[in-house]
Amino acid sequence: MHKFRTTAFFIILNVAAIIAGLYLVMTDPLFEGMMAYATAFHIIKDNYADPIKSEDLFQGSIEKIEDGLDPFTGYIPPRSYQYYEEESQGEFSGIGVEITVRDGLLTVVSPIPGSPADRAGLKAGDQVTMIGDIDASTLDPNEAVDLIRGQPGTAVELRIRRPGLKEQFNVKIERASVQISSVEYAGMVNSTGYIRLTNFALNSLDEIITALESLKLMGMDGLVLDLRGNPGGFLEIAVAITGLFLPDDALIVSTGGRSFTEEFELRNFFEGDYQDVPMVVLVNNGSASASEILSGALQDHDRAVIMGDTTFGKGLVQNISPLPQDGALRLTVSKYYLPSGRIIQKFSDMEWSENLVKTESRAETVYRTDGGRKVYGGGGVVPDIIYDDEDPTILESVLLVGGFYFDFGVEYLQKHGNVLNLPLGQDVLDSFRVYLDSRGVHVSGPIENAFDDFMQAAKQVDPEFPDKAPISSIRAKINGIENESWEKNRDEILENLSITLSNLAYNDNEIYEKYYLRYDPVIRAAINLLENRAEYRQIVNPDQ
Repeated sequence: MHKFRTTAFFIILNVAAIIAGLYLVMTDPLFEGMMAYATAFHIIKDNYADPIKSEDLFQGSIEKIEDGLDPFTGYIPPRSYQYYEEESQGEFSGIGVEITVRDGLLTVVSPIPGSPADRAGLKAGDQVTMIGDIDASTLDPNEAVDLIRGQPGTAVELRIRRPGLKEQFNVKIERASVQISSVEYAGMVNSTGYIRLTNFALNSLDEIITALESLKLMGMDGLVLDLRGNPGGFLEIAVAITGLFLPDDALIVSTGGRSFTEEFELRNFFEGDYQDVPMVVLVNNGSASASEILSGALQDHDRAVIMGDTTFGKGLVQNISPLPQDGALRLTVSKYYLPSGRIIQKFSDMEWSENLVKTESRAETVYRTDGGRKVYGGGGVVPDIIYDDEDPTILESVLLVGGFYFDFGVEYLQKHGNVLNLPLGQDVLDSFRVYLDSRGVHVSGPIENAFDDFMQAAKQVDPEFPDKAPISSIRAKINGIENESWEKNRDEILENLSITLSNLAYNDNEIYEKYYLRYDPVIRAAINLLENRAEYRQIVNPDQ
């Protein structure tokens, strides 16, 4: 009898605890909000004038969850999450081709070397007109990519329009697992090694170790690590790669967030073999997140000269959590701090930034490297030697955005073959202008645009208006403005033409060996600095 009463007493306690727990949950504002959302969801689903899919309603509403938060927090749709998962592993399943959209059609920029697309003979400039029996022009780019991608061992048939050929042709390509290399190139210039690292994926550490070992065997006594345009990736991989160049137990980065689980220090956990190799790290405003951890940590420890343009300024850490229906949530959970204590998150007037980092020091606050050099927080990693990425002029913007470099490059190489006389000269620039003229592209800025609008309106009133002498005089002056613009931007246009034609004509190794290592001004400056050790030491250790 006593045992029965004791059991009954504990049952009553458990029931009371459950009731109390339910009460706390039901009175929680988050629970109340979820109940309101669920009610609204069902009302819309059951009563909206047109049928609506539950998954569409869910995705449409969850995409709004990022409003009012920082720009790096948000919903990742299923397709994008799938691609992210694949590429972060360093491989994906498909035919292995980089594509863009030209004239409403998928257009090959370049096949990945050794990929099924490469083996099948696809070339830059090829346009996909049919995918199987589906007209490619009726698809948006994401739909087209979904049809081309697929499981290894399956095949996709493409109909190709190739510039210079009258007839289209079909090509059947078997899909495969395509490797994505993080180390785009590794090589030597005299005794200086050069590595281009494009992201921080799971395979990046192995790749860069392999590259470094190869360069070491070739006699490397200085290293240029190129992180320009590197958007980041896995924090742990960035820490491991940074550790290759630092002593054991050196602080690389620390993080701080609302949860204690997001507050920790990451130190070098092994003594790398390259901690004494003189280094220059190249960055620009496209170098973000993990790239900023690596470059900032090496700068704080006076371990490398940072050269280029100020980095993007992303000092926030995100976790990616899978959600039902195959999407995911990217959530900012903490901020990271470089060894000197600075945060490199770029501040703005946006409300989210003020809420997120209002207690942090601003960009003018001075921090110190190990050797006492001044560095600053709150605005990206500022290089020791600055090469500004200047904003493009109107002429450059029109040529870039319009895809005219690419289209001209395809046509030029068809006529002249894949042999380039680098650096390109005035003859190629003249050919480019003739090409643009043949397509009615004239760029002298807003003056000509306004004049063209005026002329179209005038023609409707008087068809003979354009033949009048004052108009010819105005046109001549506008042409003069355009010629001045071309002359002013001559070097930049030739550089863009050289890069575009080199990418179309050469494979990855040839692009670097024939163009970048010879003519890229920032790479050349980095190599020259490493060959002048006295100047190098004066930057990293000015008091010694």
